[in-house]
Amino acid sequence: MPPRLPAGKRLAVSIGVDFDAEVGTPRLLRLFAKHGIPTTWCTPGHTLITFPDRIREVIDSGHQIAAHGAYYESEPSHGEAEERRRRRPACP
Repeated sequence: MPPRLPAGKRLAVSIGVDFDAEVGTPRLLRLFAKHGIPTTWCTPGHTLITFPDRIREVIDSGHQIAAHGAYYESEPSHGEAEERRRRRPACP
């Protein structure tokens, strides 16, 4: 299924970035502003709570926030039983 892009747009890009929010956020915001790139930041709930001022900068710069999950976690490190337990509420 092809992506649904805004009228007149032909390209969508997804970039995964893990960085220090205090340093990386301002750098990325300057880069996106310089090139006029609108973005959506898929951000864990923990980051929303821990760095509210940085999240506000993202929003105030005209970008979107899309929350996903609470934390970044390495699923394989949990083991099968723990992975199943964590998925149970979301996947009956």
